[in-house]
Amino acid sequence: MRSFSGKTAAFALPILQSLLETPQKLFALVLTPTRELAFQIAQQFEALGAGIGLVVAVIVGGVDMTTQALALAKRPHIIVG
Repeated sequence: MRSFSGKTAAFALPILQSLLETPQKLFALVLTPTRELAFQIAQQFEALGAGIGLVVAVIVGGVDMTTQALALAKRPHIIVG
């Protein structure tokens, strides 16, 4: 079974479309039930938004807070946590 065969794209593409229409930083927050899923969804957003310079940050528990603070300081378009 292929992971992310369209489930992530089902909500990521409308977010990216809206971002293209109204470009701004800190555009969307995507909440996930697990840390692993947060990283997987962030990878999908990065792949789908590579052509538009999308910046994604993953903010989860159990990860160095300084690293996450630096990611937020870059003012990402999408935060996944």
